[in-house]
Amino acid sequence: KALYVVVWNLALGEEAVANLQFWLLNIEAKAPNAAVLVIGTHLDLIETKFRLERIATLRAYVLALCRSPSGSRATGFPDITFKHLHELSCKTLEGLDGLRQLIFNTACSLKDIGSTIGSQRLIGRLIPRSYLKLQEAILAEQQRRDKEDAVQYLTDKQIEKILEHSPENDIRDYEDLQAAISFLIETGTLLHFPDTSHGLRNLYFLHPVWLADCLERIVNIKSSKSVAKNGVIKAEDLRMLLVGTGFTEQTEEQYFQFLAKFEIALPVANNSYLLPHLLPAKPGLDIHSFWHHSRNTVQRLFKMSFVPVGFWQRFIARMLISLAEMDLQLFENKKNMKSRNRKVTIYSFTGNQRNRCS
Repeated sequence: KALYVVVWNLALGEEAVANLQFWLLNIEAKAPNAAVLVIGTHLDLIETKFRLERIATLRAYVLALCRSPSGSRATGFPDITFKHLHELSCKTLEGLDGLRQLIFNTACSLKDIGSTIGSQRLIGRLIPRSYLKLQEAILAEQQRRDKEDAVQYLTDKQIEKILEHSPENDIRDYEDLQAAISFLIETGTLLHFPDTSHGLRNLYFLHPVWLADCLERIVNIKSSKSVAKNGVIKAEDLRMLLVGTGFTEQTEEQYFQFLAKFEIALPVANNSYLLPHLLPAKPGLDIHSFWHHSRNTVQRLFKMSFVPVGFWQRFIARMLISLAEMDLQLFENKKNMKSRNRKVTIYSFTGNQRNRCS
């Protein structure tokens, strides 16, 4: 249910095409099977007499990223074909009308794969009048809170209360309410995160900019401040940053989950949070002292063709969460070694599932 437009500079040639790989892989990882258009800009910088040949060459390079030699869709990439490519000049506006038509045609062809009545087209669907009335009421509530500088989120109970006062309401049961809320989320009226636990799924955000301002408090922390040493901040210090956001003691857990979901602050051991953007350039600990020289060493080398966004932050956080478990297990192993006189150390990365970031 999404249309992505990936923009790149034609004047940069093959180098820009190679940079497309990162974004295309991330789009497919985050939104599988989403429609993607690849739009080349700066068309005016390519000489007219060589333009057709140069565009054909660059298009071939782009398709070589997304398609296998046999022409089938490459693994991990969006389904991009010749018809999803377009070029234009933002200076002369050449190709702009063609881009408008391409976006229109692509949007009109999008289908709701998850629809219970089959692959129904997204544009042209019949929307119940009660959904539209609820949307108007939600937008009015957002404007009222914006004027009063109030918090920009609703709870389940507050949405139900708004629904009760909505005219021409024919939403009677839980299934109808969830369908109406899904419509509001799809149209951008509400921002919701249903794939998380511990209460974040019970909050419905009205204003993305307001939510971004709340996150900005964390992002703007400087590494020189003592509250975040080596990228780690105590939970009580992080809680102090909630003041003025509108999040209360009852909803602070949801705020922490939101930070973790977008990898701004990840929970680690000892009631602390990791701020990946404040990790030092060099390790904060001397890791060489942990190395045990041995004749029998087993190593694993992983060669990754693609590293998803946030992988290393999550990896570091999970490692830190597991350190306490590893230390405890190492201590138990050493006690057992004395009785068995065996020089074996076993590390387990199971950790505590409750504290996992996923």
